[in-house]
Amino acid sequence: MLKVASGDGGFIVFSRTIGAPQKGLDAGDLVCWVPLQHDEALAGESNDPRFGWVGLVFAALEPEWKDGDWVMREFYGDTE
Repeated sequence: MLKVASGDGGFIVFSRTIGAPQKGLDAGDLVCWVPLQHDEALAGESNDPRFGWVGLVFAALEPEWKDGDWVMREFYGDTE
């Protein structure tokens, strides 16, 4: 599970990575998460309908902003 940042403090969603991380993720890590679909049944399990968003984590990021982007720590996809 991860917390998606938003102006109201964020919301929780289920997620997984697109590949096996070399370094595990720790609570508080910054990641690149992409929402893929909204599951109405899952959304009904919470008082926040945003809980129904399901997506994938594509990368772990460093909490450093450089040249208009977050600095990437690790990309989880196949780079070959």
